[in-house]
Amino acid sequence: MWLLKPDVSGLVSLGTLDGPTGRFDLPAGLDLDEFSVVDVSEEQFDGDPAHSGDSIVRGPLQA
Repeated sequence: MWLLKPDVSGLVSLGTLDGPTGRFDLPAGLDLDEFSVVDVSEEQFDGDPAHSGDSIVRGPLQA
């Protein structure tokens, strides 16, 4: 799970989603107006913490 800026110029990893729903702690001070897009991506557990570029679903954050 990731939060992204709408122009994809920045992203914040939230953690691994295990199942159809999840709850994640947000980093302190994270501006949800700035990081307003939710992204679920398919990631390999290969030690590379970067986004794989393979998004399964992406959309606006609904608070």
